[in-house]
Amino acid sequence: MKGELDNIRAWGTYLSTIKYNCDVIMGATFKVEDNEKTGGYTVTVVGYPGIFVNWHPATQDDYEWIRLQKLSPTDGKSQIAPVVKNKN
Repeated sequence: MKGELDNIRAWGTYLSTIKYNCDVIMGATFKVEDNEKTGGYTVTVVGYPGIFVNWHPATQDDYEWIRLQKLSPTDGKSQIAPVVKNKN
């Protein structure tokens, strides 16, 4: 594979959200296959499409909560950065 696997999966997820008119694919699994004729890939995404409701911009209180969560990891997991969704 010439492409970065993370980029290929992200592109497949993006196209799936467009195809199924949703905001997120939960529990996504991926099957990526090389297409030697075209030099591209075939990506199969399996998961549950979801739509965000009551979506609103983060407040200062939200950012403070995220900061506190990052400072106190649970179950020995590494710190996870928050996802920020920008309006297009």
